Amino acid sequence: MKTVPLGQVAGQKILLQVGKGIPALVARALQMQDEEISNFNPGLSIAGCRHETQYSRLFRS
Repeated sequence: MKTVPLGQVAGQKILLQVGKGIPALVARALQMQDEEISNFNPGLSIAGCRHETQYSRLFRS
């Protein structure tokens, strides 16, 4: 909410809507076989590497 021009109430509404989908995602994840689970996320790794050297980490941490 800090990096986009939203008010506190608008941000909370978005978080509530996103949160409603979490139980279904958890149920689906619990039904997955071990072979289907992966933590492959190159974008997250790249962002982590860039975080270390970026000028300002105020809104990234």
